[in-house]
Amino acid sequence: MFNKSFDLTSFVADIPSVALRKSCWLSLVGSVNASLFSAADAISAKLIVLGYEPTEFKTLTQREIRALVAGPETGAGKDAIKAAQKLYAVHAEWRDELKASTIVSTGRKADDTLGSISSTITMMCGPQKERSIADDAVPVLKSLGIEVTPEMITDAKRQRLSDDNAWATQRRARAGMTEYIIDSIFASSDKLYDDGHDHAYAMLDIEIKEYLANKLMAALNKAMSAGIKNVLYGRTGDSFVGAGDYIIAKNLIPQLMDAMSTTAEKKVVAKAKAPRKPKVAKSTVKRAPAPVVASTVTTEVNGIKVTTTA
Repeated sequence: MFNKSFDLTSFVADIPSVALRKSCWLSLVGSVNASLFSAADAISAKLIVLGYEPTEFKTLTQREIRALVAGPETGAGKDAIKAAQKLYAVHAEWRDELKASTIVSTGRKADDTLGSISSTITMMCGPQKERSIADDAVPVLKSLGIEVTPEMITDAKRQRLSDDNAWATQRRARAGMTEYIIDSIFASSDKLYDDGHDHAYAMLDIEIKEYLANKLMAALNKAMSAGIKNVLYGRTGDSFVGAGDYIIAKNLIPQLMDAMSTTAEKKVVAKAKAPRKPKVAKSTVKRAPAPVVASTVTTEVNGIKVTTTA
């Protein structure tokens, strides 16, 4: 089970290496942006099916757009929009962290497009890159008696790239509508906290928290691979992860796995209980016996008074 109290933002912010920290922020911001884009693009696609064109969409008032987006036709109810707004708050916070780490590593102001939604839209709607096949694809097929040839792999990559570019073309046709939904609906002006969007990660649903924590795990593994390549290519500098970052990332992975688990939540140092003192019976005060008062009897015998004590 995932540790719901795990603070991913603080975990990344405490990474001692600037280059590794920047690499992690860049990966995490990209994942958040892609999730926001996918949610908004799905709404745009359904609105177009309903007959709303992107050019017509911009002529509507913001109130009308909000009513359309939250309507039952799009499947994006109030809960879904609220979840997207929470995720956008995470985007804003983590993008600030990304810019800050860039300033530290380069000494220059970060580019305005760094970690922006617009740059993600450009990537999602532009020419796509060729993907690698799944790591376990060849062994699985081989276990079924299918011999995978280099030609089969090349054809599979080519077909996948063609499909990805076709999807990107469709997304590009509704990109303006998608960006408007993100900027006007998801980017809520309501502050979750008085000090802005700090600690926005804590407001996410536990499933999204776990998803982003796993993305951080993947980012650390990717940084280790990049560190090896940079050492081989002789790349150095604060902007490149290197041998030292490889060691840091390697040590951080088990720490992250431990922090993500529910057992970490239970690791609270219990205060040692003081031994209980045995109960002491209440002391009783014994009173001294009452003095015995002797009684005297006086008698007269033969004219002589005799006094006796009883």
